[in-house]
Amino acid sequence: MATVIMALLYVLEGAILTVTAVVTGIKHSEFPDVRVGYHVRDAMESKEKWNDANVIAGLVSGVFAVIFFAAAILVYWNRIDTDISIVLFFILSAISIGSVLLIPTYLLKMSARLRKKAKTVIRNILIVIFVIAAAWIGWLCAYYNTKNADNLPSLENLQTEDLDDLVGYQRGQLISVWDQPDDTISIDQDVWHLEGEEYLLVTYGTSGKVKDAEFVIP
Repeated sequence: MATVIMALLYVLEGAILTVTAVVTGIKHSEFPDVRVGYHVRDAMESKEKWNDANVIAGLVSGVFAVIFFAAAILVYWNRIDTDISIVLFFILSAISIGSVLLIPTYLLKMSARLRKKAKTVIRNILIVIFVIAAAWIGWLCAYYNTKNADNLPSLENLQTEDLDDLVGYQRGQLISVWDQPDDTISIDQDVWHLEGEEYLLVTYGTSGKVKDAEFVIP
């Protein structure tokens, strides 16, 4: 339960940062109207500074939003210890809040050319982090949805209730644990000898994964 709560806290923080990124980076009001956006004195001096400050704040918020969403998945899949996730949450929160508040203010003191370069750098960082996070999440999804040969029971211990769990395993995974089949009826069917006159008949689908498994006695 603690894991789910912590994951939700990370998601909530990511959602808040996403809203902040949209409001400041995209939906901020047009200068000289400064009611919606990044409110600091330096940003309100000119249209250029107002736009730069809001875009930078939005990009920084976006970077940390992606980080929080990725961390939420790590926590949910128990890749981070609960105690560590709590400490990490407060550390990331402090860093993200400080960065969103201070980085735009600091860059406003720089020249317009440096601010433009900073926006490009932060935007590239956001893209890289997003791509890495997306690829990593895709890999995790594939990993957790792929049958693991380590979970296969031995032939000697195979029970009737285990047969349904065999569905989805690759032929190569069965062979890696059970060795080569005693007989191959066709490209889609293998037979392993169990005890006495009992055999295990495995039928594969078009993708080479187990489609059905049953005990048979010739």
